[in-house]
Amino acid sequence: MTRIIRSRSRSITVSRPTTTQNSLDTTEETLNEHSEQMWLFQPREGVGQELAGERVTGSLGGLTVAEDDVDIQHNDRITHGGVEYEVDTIVGHPEDAPADGTPSELTDFFLVDFVRRQ
Repeated sequence: MTRIIRSRSRSITVSRPTTTQNSLDTTEETLNEHSEQMWLFQPREGVGQELAGERVTGSLGGLTVAEDDVDIQHNDRITHGGVEYEVDTIVGHPEDAPADGTPSELTDFFLVDFVRRQ
């Protein structure tokens, strides 16, 4: 499985948001970017009914081989096909481990679920 993921992976720019409070008590967001090797697949879009009307929803899947340099967190952002997505869940297979660059001999790859940002 890891050979298939490696062969279909490409370099993806991942943006990690950080928020800070300034002296005027307003929140400022900065984005720090880094690259990850990831195979993105199965983009989906739909229309959700809201009280105020309709809203476009979407999701995207991603696979990455569990290596020492994988650094993915909840709320990280990517752009795929002109649409911005953020990380919803990260699950290691066959044994779950954090995707923070810490080596784990029991995890072969990570399945990453993205949701469309509004």
